Amino acid sequence: MILRPIYIRYIYRHMFNAKQKFSDVKTDELKRAIEMEVGLWRNNDPRTYMATGNMMFTLSLPGKGHIDLPIYHGGVVNDHYFNNLRVEQHMRMIYSDFIYAKIKTPTHAYSTIGTAKDAAPFVPKEFIRVMNKIS
Repeated sequence: MILRPIYIRYIYRHMFNAKQKFSDVKTDELKRAIEMEVGLWRNNDPRTYMATGNMMFTLSLPGKGHIDLPIYHGGVVNDHYFNNLRVEQHMRMIYSDFIYAKIKTPTHAYSTIGTAKDAAPFVPKEFIRVMNKIS
């Protein structure tokens, strides 16, 4: 099966997108980060991905109105995975209130962010102000 740990580790060590994802990770943390990815891939059911993908392709939102919920989205400026303009367009179609902030980091956030210090670069200052008001 393709989700065997040996294959997942190989992909994360040798594929271009995976190298981009972990480009700023220190060598000693890289092994831990890859093992976390192995766990995520092994624990998530591929059928769930297929069902979610099918729903995304068949979902029709226009005409149903907006979801009355504010969405705060931080987008990495040079994201290799998402087109920030498209994300913003789609979010504005779905939600009544969409607030976008740029995150100036070299890569997309990786899956394991263990401390507030690790998360800090991915939380824009304008979002921190909003969270402080809420709490």
